[in-house]
Formats: sequence, structure tokens, C-alpha cells
Amino acid sequence: RRTFPTFPLGPQLQALWASPDHARLMRHRVEEMKRFEREHARNPQTAGKVLDDIYYSREYQDLVKRKELKDDDMLLMFSVDGAQLFSKKQSDCWFFVWVLFDLSPDRRYKKRYVLP
Repeated sequence: RRTFPTFPLGPQLQALWASPDHARLMRHRVEEMKRFEREHARNPQTAGKVLDDIYYSREYQDLVKRKELKDDDMLLMFSVDGAQLFSKKQSDCWFFVWVLFDLSPDRRYKKRYVLP
């Protein structure tokens, strides 16, 4: 049986936060929410605007209102999939990745930021 290594998530995240450039990029969620709150306070009609990111979902907003998601927390998505490699054999392959939702949408799915 062949196996492939995986890397613990914690050290990968710590390495990203250790870099000032990456740490700044990972503040996108917090900065975007502050911008949205300011805009919404000035113009409540922004609620009808097209909001095209996870930050604007009802579930996310509820977490923030209940103070279950704070500025220092990280928002991650765990994605897993598997496949049977050969039709008549009991072999399969499972893989998973972590996606950092603290990054902007144009970065979060780039190879550099999708963590194994």
C-alpha cells in the first residue's frame, strides 16, 4: 500500500503569519468587513447590492454578530475528495486541501495558498 505524506496545518499557518507580506494579505477578511460596515452605516441601502463573497453570507454575518468569529480568528475551508483508482481493485485515493478565506478571492485559490 502506497501512502503520501501530509503536512500539519498549524505550522503552515504559522509560517504564513511569520511573513509580514503574507500576514498583511491575510488581513483581507478583517479589512473588508470593516469597509463594509462603514459603507453600510453610511448607506443602509447597500444591503441590496450584489455581495459576492462568503463574508456577506447570512451564516458568516450571524457568526460575527454572535461574536463567535473575531478579528484574530482564521476562516478556513476543508475540502476532501476521493476516487477509486482501478475499476476492479480495492484501491482508492483520498486527498484534501485547506483554503484560507482570510485571503482575497483573487488569491485564496492560488497554488501558493491552497494548503495540503
